[in-house]
Amino acid sequence: MSSFYSKFRNEIAAGGAVDDQDVVKNSAVTTWSTVVIVVGLLAWLGVKNPWSLLFVAGLIVSVFLHELGHFVSARRSGMKVTQFYMGFGPRVWSTKRGEVEFGVRALPIGAFVRIVGMNNLDECDPADEPRAYRQQSYPKRIFVITAGSVMHMIIAATLFIGVYATAGRFGDTKELLIYGAPAAGSPAEEIGLQDGDQILAINATKIASRIELVKTIVAFKPGDTVEVEIKRDGEVFSRGAKLISNPANPQIAFLGVSTDSYNTGWLMLSLRHVHLSLVYLL
Repeated sequence: MSSFYSKFRNEIAAGGAVDDQDVVKNSAVTTWSTVVIVVGLLAWLGVKNPWSLLFVAGLIVSVFLHELGHFVSARRSGMKVTQFYMGFGPRVWSTKRGEVEFGVRALPIGAFVRIVGMNNLDECDPADEPRAYRQQSYPKRIFVITAGSVMHMIIAATLFIGVYATAGRFGDTKELLIYGAPAAGSPAEEIGLQDGDQILAINATKIASRIELVKTIVAFKPGDTVEVEIKRDGEVFSRGAKLISNPANPQIAFLGVSTDSYNTGWLMLSLRHVHLSLVYLL
């Protein structure tokens, strides 16, 4: 088993560096080779799929905030924190502020905060024993160990509120908008309905919600022709659409659009804007 692998495994198990002198022992070739490989992979990912790179960046920020929760809560609880590192593996950069060593390691696959005395087998200086994690009260230990997860809830709430404030819809707008492209071969596709179009009426029956549209369409039979009043970029026009049979139930008329009336109330968001927030809620 290589010394690099053993050291890497021990660091993950211990929650931090287990050798205070590893800054000298790290091979510069190993360190910078790892950095070049990681940067190359991230660059390749950015070229192939920028959104995937953004997702990875979001995960890295999330991990940082998770560990920041442990770090701040441990310090406020009077525990001794000796390390705060982003990444694992060979050390790329570090600096010491007071009793804490901050730094970056080559493999961006996590982060760690080293608190002395995290378990009964963790050796620490007798002078530091009163500040060891294992010596603290149960509420303090729970506070520190759950702080990372609490940070994720804060991230989720921040994203949820931020997305709602910038892209959410308050109340009932009474506007039925086309969401996405119409179904292939549907009457909606034939008359040229587009994403973002607003359906105002069907055969002079005013439409202000998805429910109203469904009730109006199913009142007709497959083969009937209806006049669809549409609003696009401020312009209002009408087009005739010959309804077909619904693929799920041939006896029901079918227009073939996905709609969103935004009649969601103040607690809900448009689903197309909230998916990122939901990732952090899981």
